[in-house]
Amino acid sequence: MDYLEGLDAALALLSDFPEIARLRSEFVPAVRIYTYRSHLVIYASDETSIEVIRILHAKSDWMSLLSE
Repeated sequence: MDYLEGLDAALALLSDFPEIARLRSEFVPAVRIYTYRSHLVIYASDETSIEVIRILHAKSDWMSLLSE
């Protein structure tokens, strides 16, 4: 499985189990962060869907980016 196929599988997993990542309420709005290899999938979810907000490299200054 190549990287993009794996990322697609991770997104499908999040769609099926959105609460797999803990809610990070220190950010406004609150988000969930799921690690896939060297990337972080930042997303929000409700009862029917997920919204991917950003996909960032894990070595980026993601705390600052999410605090903006």
